[in-house]
Amino acid sequence: MGKGIETILIPGEDCHLNEGILDFCGDGGHPRSVGISYDKLSSRYDRFLTSATFLTDFYNKIVWGLRDADYVRRVLSLFPLGEDLTILDLPVGTGVFTSGLYKELTGNPKIITVDYSFGMLQKAGKRFRKEGLESIVRVRADAAHLPFKDNSVDILLTMNGFHAFPDKERSLDEMARVLKPGGV
Repeated sequence: MGKGIETILIPGEDCHLNEGILDFCGDGGHPRSVGISYDKLSSRYDRFLTSATFLTDFYNKIVWGLRDADYVRRVLSLFPLGEDLTILDLPVGTGVFTSGLYKELTGNPKIITVDYSFGMLQKAGKRFRKEGLESIVRVRADAAHLPFKDNSVDILLTMNGFHAFPDKERSLDEMARVLKPGGV
């Protein structure tokens, strides 16, 4: 299944493997409207969200008050490096913000990336393979119904995706449920 993920999965959850992605959505790969929207956007996502062009750089400065590299660097600097951790990246998107950090981690971290969009997970998988990050586990799941045991995650990272969760309150409850006491 992948790098010890079976130790944190809720037993009996319905799942199938689809192109290397553990799929817990149970819809045969037919995502709801949010998933469909992000599937369509996945090919342009990195260009839009990073300062790849003057327009996106300008947009990020106006909307967020800083460039994407600045806020990404700030958030990622909070990670405790060099420990054997279970990290949950939700939603991972294309992995554009976190793959660089994952290359720097030492020890034996268990990295689990989650997204509802199959297209985003496919693109993240290509990025991870290109960067030699073969052990990262990709999971298709709803943030409001995470397939992980209580108190199973040391670090839960959510960057630039909370707005896409249809049930924000339930998603927050799920994040709190899976995060270990004292987790980040």
